[in-house]
Amino acid sequence: MSGESVAYHLRLNKFIERELFFELLSRLKPGVPRQDMSRYSYASMGGKFMEDLKIANHRLGIRDLFCIERDKTTYGRQLFNKPLSWIQCLRKSSEDFITDFGNLCESRNFSNFIVWLDYAAANKRGSQLTEFQSLVAQMSDFDVVKITLNADVKTLMGRPLQPAETDEGTDVDVLEKIREEAFQRLSNQLGALMPAGFDSKRMRQDELPHLLLEAVRIVAVKGMSGRPRSRIVPLAINKYSDGHQMLTVAAIILPVAGEHDFFERTKIAEWAFFSPNWSTIHKIQVPDLSLREKLEIDQKLGRTPVAKIHRDLPFKLHKNRETSLEILQNYAVHFERYPSFGRYMT
Repeated sequence: MSGESVAYHLRLNKFIERELFFELLSRLKPGVPRQDMSRYSYASMGGKFMEDLKIANHRLGIRDLFCIERDKTTYGRQLFNKPLSWIQCLRKSSEDFITDFGNLCESRNFSNFIVWLDYAAANKRGSQLTEFQSLVAQMSDFDVVKITLNADVKTLMGRPLQPAETDEGTDVDVLEKIREEAFQRLSNQLGALMPAGFDSKRMRQDELPHLLLEAVRIVAVKGMSGRPRSRIVPLAINKYSDGHQMLTVAAIILPVAGEHDFFERTKIAEWAFFSPNWSTIHKIQVPDLSLREKLEIDQKLGRTPVAKIHRDLPFKLHKNRETSLEILQNYAVHFERYPSFGRYMT
């Protein structure tokens, strides 16, 4: 499984990451032209249900919405499910969309864009990074770009591995060979985009996001080459897992002369989930809770230390006690963003 087949609307951690993205966009309003996000155009790979496009309209007031989809079947479902008449469903690949991006901008009188390249395929990282670079090269000051990449090390392994196997459950020599083969596969995928200073020892679940983030930084900077008066600035970098570990990077193109004023106006550096550089990754890891478990925890949050809540719980969230506490601490940060899915008879 590449990560493409996980039901988008049932991913707890992706749901929270998406909420954070729109919190970020809302915070940018004081620093963008006319202080008005509704004047932006928004494009993404919205999938069958186009949830993020609905949110872009409801929370930011954006009506110029584009949904990119290559698959014929998914495109047909988009046309049927389209929740807003303003959404324009485009049956084209991300590559074709980016190739035509300049013409699209011209047709919108060069309005600012927010573009989310929400990739899932694990075997196309090289072409995905190349597309990202090409898109950045065409973007204007105050445009926002976001990329999601599959950062799960198991997708590079020759055989399925449990997380424990990549640490201590596999013979050292066997594990070293597996990592060497994984590193070679990644090198073949990325080609010239493979960052320097990395080796097979970095083929671990907690290390791969950092390697891919450096690759994103490299192509982002390359995309801005020849534009000394502007630069691309990271805003929010997250990793999460709903079966497959994913890396997301959101950045903005800023005029060098106006960068300080932008940060003064938005106060975005004060946001708890701001990434001040190309190395700060925030981890989103919330538990899959029953309603009863959620209520048990929620009624104690805010008045009882999380460590004590964890100690007193009649259940644990992971077989490893430290990991269980870490998951609960992450939930305590995001509990207001935590979705509650229900079953309804219609």
